[in-house]
Amino acid sequence: EDKYDFTEEEVIEMSKEAPLRFPFATVDKKFIAHQYRTLGLSDLSALTSSCAGDQKVPCKKCWWCEERYWAFKSYDGDKIRS
Repeated sequence: EDKYDFTEEEVIEMSKEAPLRFPFATVDKKFIAHQYRTLGLSDLSALTSSCAGDQKVPCKKCWWCEERYWAFKSYDGDKIRS
């Protein structure tokens, strides 16, 4: 069983644990990447940003870039790779 497969009810319960401003505060980026793939939203990845740096492209060094690469196997602006 995939540890990222949750029922809709379980996702709703998990979201209650964090304020609405941070609906995914209790999950990691691998959960988000799995949801993108499961829901057919992989193109959405190109519209999101993780890097905390000031440059227009990912620095590929900060914690947020590393976490995104760990989960998505790509940096900001790239499509999700399996």
